[in-house]
Amino acid sequence: MEPEDFKNTIAYFDLEGCKRLNYHDFLQIVLPCDDAYLRAAVTQRPNNEMPRNEFLPMRVERALSQLIFKEVRLHLKADQMKRNLENSYDFTI
Repeated sequence: MEPEDFKNTIAYFDLEGCKRLNYHDFLQIVLPCDDAYLRAAVTQRPNNEMPRNEFLPMRVERALSQLIFKEVRLHLKADQMKRNLENSYDFTI
């Protein structure tokens, strides 16, 4: 994957158009879209403060990185499918 691939995914979720993700944009990536109960359960619980010099547990960081990687791959696959459709002989707008 190229850095440009990540930029395209960030642009997709960046609602303000500032070329970076704020917390709300980040939640759109990591929370499920199709399970309202799970979204509510995750967002309506007490937050845990993390000191600046501490990190998330390794398993959490790994899971987040895998999720973001899969999201980028999904966007790449969708873009490729769009290009294939546009290049098909019987495609018309």
